[in-house]
Amino acid sequence: MNEKKPNRIQVKEGKIFFDWQDGRSVAFDLKFFRKECPCANCQGETILYTTFKPQRITVETHEMYKIDALGAVGDYAIQIRWKDGHDSGIYSWTYIDSLIDKYEKLKKAETAGSDCGATASGGKESKK
Repeated sequence: MNEKKPNRIQVKEGKIFFDWQDGRSVAFDLKFFRKECPCANCQGETILYTTFKPQRITVETHEMYKIDALGAVGDYAIQIRWKDGHDSGIYSWTYIDSLIDKYEKLKKAETAGSDCGATASGGKESKK
């Protein structure tokens, strides 16, 4: 299998950056990345072709969008321990790659919805 993999992963300034072997680079906001956690608790689980998504009340805190630790899972994924203790999501390279289009569409929609020309990052230009 010729799976796309990142050469480098970096966390800084509220973002997680991936530099891929094919030359692409992407930076996800940590809030988006946490909300896309692939674990069964966050996304639900499929049993006999039916997906069950748990009903839950989420109390958002600043800690839930900060990474406490990040580690490799074999040669195919990363696992993140968030500062609020959540750590059951395993983000495969394939899953992360699939998030790129979703994230870019979300950012374009946020930017298009802005009436005053502010950026999708809340009115502040991102540092490059």
